[in-house]
Amino acid sequence: LVTRWFLGAGDTPPPGFVLVMGGIVGGAVSAGMLANGGLSAPDWQAGRLFLLQGFPLLPVMGIGPYVLPRFFGHPSGHSFDESPTPPKGWMKRAAASAAAGSLVVAGFFWESRGHAAAGQLLRAVTILGWFAIETPWLRKARKPTTPGNAIRWAFASMVAGLVCAAFWPQARIGSLHLFFVAGLGLATVAVATRVVLGHAGRHDLLQKRIVWLRWVTGLLALAALTRMTSDFIPKVTVSHHIYAAWSWAAGCMVWLIAMARYFFRREEDS
Repeated sequence: LVTRWFLGAGDTPPPGFVLVMGGIVGGAVSAGMLANGGLSAPDWQAGRLFLLQGFPLLPVMGIGPYVLPRFFGHPSGHSFDESPTPPKGWMKRAAASAAAGSLVVAGFFWESRGHAAAGQLLRAVTILGWFAIETPWLRKARKPTTPGNAIRWAFASMVAGLVCAAFWPQARIGSLHLFFVAGLGLATVAVATRVVLGHAGRHDLLQKRIVWLRWVTGLLALAALTRMTSDFIPKVTVSHHIYAAWSWAAGCMVWLIAMARYFFRREEDS
């Protein structure tokens, strides 16, 4: 989409795609730098942080304001009329997207320079502020849905994971499981659920309580919390790692089994 726009053969993409491209390009650059070696320890850590966290996070921050408001029955502030040139208001949103991405990247560099807690808290505040302003995840939904509630839990987990990593550095790895598993992972599952059901023509299911998605949400949260607690209780480390892995696998299997029937069904076939 972005490439076609640059070549003059498509409409202007949503302004949040600045973050999407930043995540993809930054991830590629970071991977190349890490592969070539020769970096100082701080630069190596900054590149690794971007590759592991920025690469998946920035696209979510970019696509979220365009896609997620409909989860709550709200219009998107990143949705503009089709136009080959940026319409009025687009540049303002794109600049805000670039600023949010810059703060995330600044958090990586801050952390890599020996200020881990400050960098993690900066990212937590940026994520919280960005999604609070650009999506309705902290506002009352006009149409409450199970995927929307899953998104609420996912964003809260992303913020909580970074905050916990900042305050309990000895349990940083476990705390980041909140960010990855119950945060980015759950957000991916929620969006995938809506996309698959929408393309299958089952919009009616999205307006109902999706019990199995609640189970998936609970299992992913359990996986993250179980893995996190293992860092605080050394004597149960191995068993909690196993429980966390099984919970994660069970959540993925529940989602796969529940959604499999809709994978190859098109809207016109339903």
